[in-house]
Amino acid sequence: MILKTETEISREIADRIRAARVLHKLTQSDVSQRSGVSLASYQRFEQTGRIELLSLIKVAQALHLESDFDQLFNKPKLMTLDEVEKQAQVSTRKGRVYKRS
Repeated sequence: MILKTETEISREIADRIRAARVLHKLTQSDVSQRSGVSLASYQRFEQTGRIELLSLIKVAQALHLESDFDQLFNKPKLMTLDEVEKQAQVSTRKGRVYKRS
């Protein structure tokens, strides 16, 4: 399994936002004005990937990408009560140490 660093993930997000901005033929200043995020903060985001979460949400809204946040994390699969209890038993058994006689 290959894990990405925080920096790699944030850079990829910034690159995707930049691509969306360019696709919409907007300047950094346009996105800054539409989102209410300062131009310096937005420019830093595109360069470094660093931005506050609320500012990122504002930028996404300005680019009509807010629905992409719905896919950010997988929602847990809904389970019946029986399935939840069975899963809890399996988890409990995995955590125990059994002694052999």
